[in-house]
Amino acid sequence: FFSSLLMAEFNDGGDHGAKENFRHDTTLTPGKIFVGGLSSDTTEQDMKDYFGAYGAMTDVVVMKDKVTGNGRGFGFVTFADVKVADRVVAARHEIRGRSVECKSAVPRPADEIGGGRGG
Repeated sequence: FFSSLLMAEFNDGGDHGAKENFRHDTTLTPGKIFVGGLSSDTTEQDMKDYFGAYGAMTDVVVMKDKVTGNGRGFGFVTFADVKVADRVVAARHEIRGRSVECKSAVPRPADEIGGGRGG
């Protein structure tokens, strides 16, 4: 049951790649950055177009609401070269007219996974 629930979280119609079968990645991925402050209509193609100017990417994901399909305001980009990711994190960025924040992606500990909706 639990694994099917996790799969349902990612069954939002986006192309997350075969390795994106779980809602939360608990392993550190070198070159992966968090991108926050995205507009709800930002697409994965917008992210590819923008961040592609910095270097080769191995994965791009815009997180979407599983019910509405609207963007949740954040996503992840994984660069092939860790040094490129470091340069991106150090710079300021604007995508679709909005200033966005880029940080190195740090996996959440297993005990913090759940989205804060329980209680």
